[in-house]
Amino acid sequence: MIVPNLHPGQKPLRPTSASLRTPRGGEASAARQRAEGQATPRLRPATEGQPTPEEDEPWLFRFEKLLSTGDVWRMGFSRLIVLNAQGWADEPTAAAEICEAFQSREGLPSLALEHKLSLESAVAPAFLRGDVLISIRCDVCSTLPDPQKHGALNTVGKLIDAVSNVWTQYDEMEDPELGAVVVVLEGFEGDMLTCEWSPGDVAPYPVTHLDQELTQFLKP
Repeated sequence: MIVPNLHPGQKPLRPTSASLRTPRGGEASAARQRAEGQATPRLRPATEGQPTPEEDEPWLFRFEKLLSTGDVWRMGFSRLIVLNAQGWADEPTAAAEICEAFQSREGLPSLALEHKLSLESAVAPAFLRGDVLISIRCDVCSTLPDPQKHGALNTVGKLIDAVSNVWTQYDEMEDPELGAVVVVLEGFEGDMLTCEWSPGDVAPYPVTHLDQELTQFLKP
């Protein structure tokens, strides 16, 4: 679901370095992303006082516990999309839940390779309404048998891949309404999330640890 305006009486802060905290990529091609890993943030042409590419910041995080409403607000977001990967070993179930969360009116029968573009179309409008935080509950995946755990986390990876691809395309079009995007995997264990659309076609996405003090977002 999309949760707007978490604190109606308070003006939300903009995420620290929000223009960098985004799934930007140099080239939009899947080949580049698989060769280099995650479509890491990049800058528009540098201007005076603007950070350099070396200062680019991550956008995909793991958090040891579930984010609270207060955590989200402290991170600077007023828009939140909430998902739960518990049943995502079943791709039709995951597809339906993703469409509902992103308020997509188009049906998405599954997350098989032939529906990859449909998944990207389903999530795309969410990035043109300002900055957004996407939280995905993954802690329950660790309790599943290995086949279901792998399937559920691979589905999470497909969603991350779609977010990265769509954001990169909007960025290359220099869409003026494009907002910052951050994804937090709640309860995820590990420093890498992989996405496999077909056998042998694997895209790795590095995952950055977000400490409980949220220091990455509360810089002075």
